[in-house]
Amino acid sequence: MNESLTPQQQSDPYSNPSANSHGGTVPSEGTYEQHPLSAAFPAMNDEELQNLKDSIDVIGVQNPIVIFEDKILDGWHRYIVATELGLPCPAVYLEEDMDPRDFV
Repeated sequence: MNESLTPQQQSDPYSNPSANSHGGTVPSEGTYEQHPLSAAFPAMNDEELQNLKDSIDVIGVQNPIVIFEDKILDGWHRYIVATELGLPCPAVYLEEDMDPRDFV
């Protein structure tokens, strides 16, 4: 295993950094857009979003967002809430051999 990765990155089932086309790295923090495949799903209602916000405010983002084509494929609401709260939001790339339509 790559010693420079965190334990979370090493055990993450969504991303094998050495197998992706992004130079063997996880995504850098930045501003992301929602991927169209992700946008096909309905948005959370106000109560669901508030529950997520309360949870992330207490324990942080527990599951990394998944990036595909430099956009968020999974975790849009986590990203929005974490950004709003000014908290870090871990991110990984979708594995190259994974079909994004099957993933979502």
